[in-house]
Amino acid sequence: MRKALFAILALLCFAVCVRADTLTFQDGEIIIPDGSTVISSVTEPGATAGTATPFNIVTFSFADGTGLARGDFNDGDNGIINFTVPVTSLTINWVATGEEFLFEDSSFQMFSCSIVPLVSACPESGTFTFTGAGITSITWGNFAGFSGIESMSYTLATPEPAALVLLAIGLCAIFLSRQLRIS
Repeated sequence: MRKALFAILALLCFAVCVRADTLTFQDGEIIIPDGSTVISSVTEPGATAGTATPFNIVTFSFADGTGLARGDFNDGDNGIINFTVPVTSLTINWVATGEEFLFEDSSFQMFSCSIVPLVSACPESGTFTFTGAGITSITWGNFAGFSGIESMSYTLATPEPAALVLLAIGLCAIFLSRQLRIS
């Protein structure tokens, strides 16, 4: 019983799952992890690469990091997520439309799709697992469409000190309550 309780507590402390929110703008969508706090949301004038289409820029934070997503539907978008502590076993569920896309982690493990030459269409969604250890960031981008991370799950490479303190307090409380019942 004690081992099962400890295993459940350890799993809750070290495994994290994040889902996505979609922010809709006049000319496109920006996808950020669910539960994130939007720090800023601005629209910049276009004039990038000869286009007059404005770009939407969203910065956000979440429990284990920060991120930035930028783009519009006509010209594509890109983004980055930075983790405050390294993670392992990073699995993402992604979406991407447009001519080509690329997702890459901080150790340069990547997956991508390009339809040049136009032979077949790229998939528009999927799941990919980055197998490297000590991942500190992930970047993505595409052309003429939108892309983003719908959900991600990962394991913190090292537990946060606050999580260890909470675990220790919980275990002490369980021990003390059992001792009081015995007395």
